Amino acid sequence: MNAAKSALALLVAQLIIVTSVNRGVAAAPQGDDPSPVIVTVSEIHLCCGACVKAVEKAAKIDGVQVEVSQDEGTAVLTAATYADVQKALDEIAKAGFSGKIEDDTAAGKVKFPEIKTADGKVKKLSVSHIHNCCRGCSDAIIEAIESVDGVTSNNVKSKQVEFVVEGDFDPGDVVQALEDAGFYPTLE
Repeated sequence: MNAAKSALALLVAQLIIVTSVNRGVAAAPQGDDPSPVIVTVSEIHLCCGACVKAVEKAAKIDGVQVEVSQDEGTAVLTAATYADVQKALDEIAKAGFSGKIEDDTAAGKVKFPEIKTADGKVKKLSVSHIHNCCRGCSDAIIEAIESVDGVTSNNVKSKQVEFVVEGDFDPGDVVQALEDAGFYPTLE
């Protein structure tokens, strides 16, 4: 994390603590390390302001502060506990976004929910609940899908959160390509 992001994350954490103390709520974890938990998620698909707002809205749960940077493709989540950060990640996934957890200390403590896929190749895969607010999103989704061996067609359209992928391909490869592009698909 660069110095500017570190300073911003520290400032956000201090604001959470001050705000929570003023409300009579303990914002920091109890015990030997009263520091807030700060987790950076990178490589989120953030092509426009609507993407940024969708991540901010999804992650805005009690006890979690979120700072989203469209330029850097990141969301910095600050909370009192890893459990609170996990709730925010679950909501970000439900909103159709994915990313990479950058903080090594968070490894194993928080993660995006696993997506189960069928074993072996399939001819057709229905995807839903993926974030797709504009042409930038749909272009990125199409590019990710078309990178998968065996995919021959899809019906992705801008602003539609459901589509079908066809061909002779491994569905796990489609999921991985979409996650690598910053999206979190739900499979039907």
